[in-house]
Amino acid sequence: GIHIQTSMIVSIVVVLVLTVGSFFLYRKRAKLGWPQRAAGFAASAAAGCALVFCVFLQSAVTESLGILPDAWMQDRYYRYYGVITSFLTNLTNLEIDKPEEYSEEAVNEILDDVEAGEKYSTSPLYPESYGATTPADEAVQKPTIIYVMDESYWDVSELEQYGYQFDTDVSANLHRLQQTSAYGRAYSPSFGGGTCDVEFEALTGYSVSFLPNGSKPYQQHVTKPMFALPNYLKTQGYQTAAVHCFWAKYWSRDTAYPNLGLDTFLSLEKMHGVNKVRKHYWTSGLVTDDSMANQIIQQYESMKASSDAPVFLHAVTMQNHTNYNKDNYPDDERVKVLEHPAGLKASTVGALEDFATGIRDADAMLGKLTEYFSQVDEPVILVFWGDHYNPIDSNYDVFTRSGYASDSSADPKLHQTPLLMWSNYTDKPVDLGTIAAYDISPVMMNI
Repeated sequence: GIHIQTSMIVSIVVVLVLTVGSFFLYRKRAKLGWPQRAAGFAASAAAGCALVFCVFLQSAVTESLGILPDAWMQDRYYRYYGVITSFLTNLTNLEIDKPEEYSEEAVNEILDDVEAGEKYSTSPLYPESYGATTPADEAVQKPTIIYVMDESYWDVSELEQYGYQFDTDVSANLHRLQQTSAYGRAYSPSFGGGTCDVEFEALTGYSVSFLPNGSKPYQQHVTKPMFALPNYLKTQGYQTAAVHCFWAKYWSRDTAYPNLGLDTFLSLEKMHGVNKVRKHYWTSGLVTDDSMANQIIQQYESMKASSDAPVFLHAVTMQNHTNYNKDNYPDDERVKVLEHPAGLKASTVGALEDFATGIRDADAMLGKLTEYFSQVDEPVILVFWGDHYNPIDSNYDVFTRSGYASDSSADPKLHQTPLLMWSNYTDKPVDLGTIAAYDISPVMMNI
């Protein structure tokens, strides 16, 4: 399990050079008293610390040496780079750099400018939306808010414009609901993983781009109560809860959620009677999106039965998590790829069928939830979006051979997932365009 890294080789060479050099210096050294030796030791220690913290631990240096931060898989990180290197580089992920010219006075000046600007009327960002066209005294007050962030969700039916064909409409409900909802795309900061980054942005309105490279907000930074949508809604009389069909400790949600204001957390350990699929890769299986819809509905009904307070419920699914393999579903349940661009390996086609099956089931969940909440006797807004794209197989062939996207994880097209804001009190279609994940909550509050 030991991997020889470039940083190890460089470190060995540096140590050998310093060792040989110190030998010659030692032979010519003058005899010094204890005060001089103590001063020399202190100066050497200070120089060593300066070298480590001001040079070696700079991200440009560590990345050039092949040391890439990995806040999530710490056991792997320590195994690759060793205890000392891993410990010291982890220190750099704990502190957020202070912005230039940041001060309490500067923040107060910004607030003064905001208050002054409120004296002037401005055009709404979405002039055709319910919020912009409904008088304030007639608008819905304190609706129930349901967030559903769907694992690895993007509209795979878009591939049918690039030479693919599936045997079913995998996004029928999404396309239907777009006609009567606010819809667009959420720009995800992640590709192929990092679900908690997207979730953090959506719940807080903060961008992870201002966090240290490689850090994960839930693990390094959400360590005490902080401003977030759930915490704000609690000040407005809401009761809050989260539903996630995986282990509570995954991404440290068990400690992060309370600090964000989510008072109740229904995790996999507490779920009963759920169905699981995709046991070829995930040996214990993953909870289906259909079961997640049931869990969301049950949690909502439980909260309404215990209190008249409005509900904020945040849910994160798992069914369509990577990795993908056609054997994850029985042949008679799996979506089939009828046509595809030339050159795709059979394993890639099978992986795409696995993925498309998950998208079909996520779409069915969306239909089930909107059908249920369309019948409840209170206003409800449901926000549904995908956390990030994934490579479908161990390559980008699904994207590149069709011209859908490039083979770069930085391709903007591979960061824009579907976003839907549906409600049971208005059917105005609103084109949201593409907004950042950290703008989901502000837009939802004003739409």
